[in-house]
Parts: sequence; structure tokens; C-alpha cells
Amino acid sequence: MTRSAGAVFAGPRDWADPGDLRSTTVELAPDADVDPFALAGGAGGLGPGVVMASRQLVLAGHGVAARLDLGRGIAGAVDGAVRRWLAAVPGGGAVAFGALPFSPGEATALVVPTLLYGRSATRQWVTVVAAATAAPDDPTAGLAAATRRREAGAGPAPRCTDVSGSPDAVFTGGVSHILDAIAAGRVTKVVLARQLVADYDAPLDVVAVLRRLRDLEPAATVYGLIEPDGAFVGASPELLVARHGSSVESCPLAGTVGLTGEAGNDDDALSRLVSSPKETDEHGQVVDAIVDALGPLCIDRPTRSAPTVARLRSVAHLATRVGGTLAGTTDALALVSALHPTPAVAGTPTAPAMDLLRELEPVGRGPYAGAFGWMDGRGDGEFVVAIRGAAIHGGRAVVHAGAGIVAGSDPDQELAETTLKLEVALAALSAPAPASAVDARAVPTEAAPA
Repeated sequence: MTRSAGAVFAGPRDWADPGDLRSTTVELAPDADVDPFALAGGAGGLGPGVVMASRQLVLAGHGVAARLDLGRGIAGAVDGAVRRWLAAVPGGGAVAFGALPFSPGEATALVVPTLLYGRSATRQWVTVVAAATAAPDDPTAGLAAATRRREAGAGPAPRCTDVSGSPDAVFTGGVSHILDAIAAGRVTKVVLARQLVADYDAPLDVVAVLRRLRDLEPAATVYGLIEPDGAFVGASPELLVARHGSSVESCPLAGTVGLTGEAGNDDDALSRLVSSPKETDEHGQVVDAIVDALGPLCIDRPTRSAPTVARLRSVAHLATRVGGTLAGTTDALALVSALHPTPAVAGTPTAPAMDLLRELEPVGRGPYAGAFGWMDGRGDGEFVVAIRGAAIHGGRAVVHAGAGIVAGSDPDQELAETTLKLEVALAALSAPAPASAVDARAVPTEAAPA
């Protein structure tokens, strides 16, 4: 693919000319049986591929038709260039995916898959984006291997041999440092993350991990970006933003309680969650921040639902749906830029909270707690908060979990909360980790979010 002289998209982003490509979309039969995770994994080989699967919508792609460099962070997307590039690809079916980093200044890029499969409640389809000069291919041809992989199943999971990370005292010491900053009036909340590195006795099967994530957290959105040298996968319960036409929606989570799986205990825990002034106030702060960020972009001030409980495998959160009608043509990526990072993953106020995180987290988060999602040429798209997952490289996985520290937080309870949040990712990766590797501390009855 070559760039046309004087192309509209010439400049600091060295993107392919969209006129050099062509997209072709074919509707599939309603009973077509496609494994989106196998498709994203190349039906037997590692990537490059992407997947984003919720109860409402499944998208899975393989191959790279184009990479769109956003430069130093997602702020490079707010000018609408990505939307215009996608809209300029003949055929109208090009979609860009990305795992956008937590830190706004980190370099990132979006990927336009060569083959994209989609499934909603009413239809299934497949889109191929290829060079305009190439002979047209049957868009359905690339789906056969994904169907075969579903039939073949996955082999035994490798066994975890070691889990390492910062000592517990380092995390609890960071919590104490944040509490001092809160007492001094520098911040009101900081979301501190804990990192673990898990090693296995064989390379991890990324497709099998994605399937286990779906089985462990059926209510979450399972996401994955797979490259030949590794993958970033997870099961996020939190919608950062969705844009469909003029409608915009977000569903922030804040306020957390641990679950044990025992009905009586869990019912009591959920009652404490919804009645806790600390948790409801903290949840309200996050919702207020989302409403304030979306307000200037909407015709009227966005509406919010009454808080509900989002119940997951090992934790439950307070959740509120925020919705509005956009006043202009703000696309999904620009909405991500307006919202990220929310107080649910960074803190309040944002700038001093981020300063503290740079001080207390010596290793950058990368895509953890960033945004994972897609956007099309209309500017529509969906992005989730990239939590409850892992970065995988062969037989090694790096996992994170965070806890929101506010006045009154207890360092040991916050550590226990991160242990609960790490459980799903570690369970999905393979056979159980050694009992001594991840401390199963007492389940906190009240804890802060993230």
C-alpha cells in the first residue's frame, strides 16, 4: 500500500492512504457457528488479532490491513482524523481497534483488521479490508479455520510455577503514603495498583485464556489484543463510553465489596455495600466526574440512573448508567479522551493523583486501566476500562489490580481487595497458582473501588 502524493492524511502520522484499500461485507446465516476467540488467535497461531465480546455485541478480527499511529497518547485522536480515515476506505466497513494506555503520554496505535467478524442479536457478518488492487476474496473463507478450532478444543492448561511482585509491605506502605496526602489536602482519592508476575511451565494458550475469562465472568466484556510476541487480554465489567449516532453512554463502577460464594454472607455484604455512606459517596464522586466531562459535549446535562449492583465472580460494585445526546459530531475516540482517566482508575483531583501514582508505581501500567475498544467510520464505537486482565508473553503473565484509597481506608483491607480482583485473571490463565503465591487474606466487608 502506498501513499498518494499530497494525501489528506499526510503529516506526522504515517498512515496508509485509505484510497488504497477496499472493504467488502457479507451477511452470514443466522446459525453460522464462528468461534471469535479462535479467529482472533489466528485459529491456531498467535495473532495479530483482536476481540471484544459482550452479551450484546461480539467483534473479532485477524490480520492487519492498516496501523494508525496516534503518537503520544489518545489526545492525538481528538481531531477526528481516525474517523475520517475510516470513512474514506471504500465500502464503509473498516473498523479500528486499540488498547489505549493508562498514561496519556505513552505512544499507541490503532489496528484495522484484515478480516472482521461481527455478531449482534439480529445478525452476523464478516468484513474484509484488503488492497484495492487485489483480486476480490470470499470474505467467509477465513472463518473455516475458526470453526475447526472450536471443534478441536484446547489442551491442558500449563501449571503456575511462581508468582512474584512487590512485597505486601510496599503496597500497604503506598496506601499509608496516600492517606498522608489525603490528610494534607493534596488529593481526596488515589487508585493504587499492585502488579504480579506469574510464570508457567509452558506457553499460555491465549485462546483458551479468553474462553476461560468468558466462562468466569459471563457478564463482563472479554477483550484481547494479540500480537505475534504476546497478548493483552481481560474481562472488563466497566463501560467507559459507547457512542451510537448521537447517543452517548457510560457506566462507571465505584464502591467494592468482596464475595465468598456463600449466599447468606454475600447477601449481607451486598446490603452493606448499598447502605455504606463511604461507598455511596465515593461512587457518587466518580459518577459526577463522568457527568461533568460529558456535559459540555451534550445538548442537555446527561442523565443518570439510580445506582445498581454489578455482581461479578469475587467482587461486586456499585454501578450507574449515564446517558446523553451529543450536541455535535464528537466521535468515540474523542469521548475516550474527554473521560480518561476517570477517578475510578486514577483519582481525584486527576493531576495530583497521577503525580502520586508516578511516585508510588515505579513500573508503568501500560494498557492496564487504560481503554480497550473500537471505532468505525461513522464515529460510533465502544470502549471499556481495561481492567481484570493480563499481559501475556509466552509462559509469563503480568497482572494488575487496584484499589481506591480514600480517607478512612485501611491498608490491609485494600491489599485484600486487590487479591480478590487478581483472582479472576489468575484463574483464567491456567491451573491454580501455588497457595503461598497469592495470599488469600480475609475478605473485606467494605472496600474502595477500582
